[in-house]
Amino acid sequence: MELTARSRWSTLHRYAGWATMVVFLATGMYMRLGFRGVPTPDLAHHVFFRSRHLYLLAASLAQLLMGAHLASVPPARPHLQAAASLLVTCSPVLFLLGFATEHGDPFLRGLASSFGWYLLLAGVLLHLLAQRPRRAAAPV
Repeated sequence: MELTARSRWSTLHRYAGWATMVVFLATGMYMRLGFRGVPTPDLAHHVFFRSRHLYLLAASLAQLLMGAHLASVPPARPHLQAAASLLVTCSPVLFLLGFATEHGDPFLRGLASSFGWYLLLAGVLLHLLAQRPRRAAAPV
């Protein structure tokens, strides 16, 4: 991945990180104002909302760290790193979807949030793999 592609991914992660931080603050204000438009949550639903809110913070911080990391370290496997960046960038969307919709499930299942965590985990692990240097072929 040449310098320009690396800097584009780095910039994308930084913008996505700051945008997710703004969404995190907005969901915090929404909760502070009393969950307008949602029936008064019981304790379980309150904790459910709060956890989805914190997931957005985690995704934001991961994005910002990825942006800083990509700006300074060239990858050993650029295509793998691009795929990893795409996964990490998609996770906040699923966390926001989870915040907006999962409270309506009577069993409090978090399908969107679960997939968001899977994407974030896979993206971070693939970024780590992309940094590992390739092994040289054994001499014959």
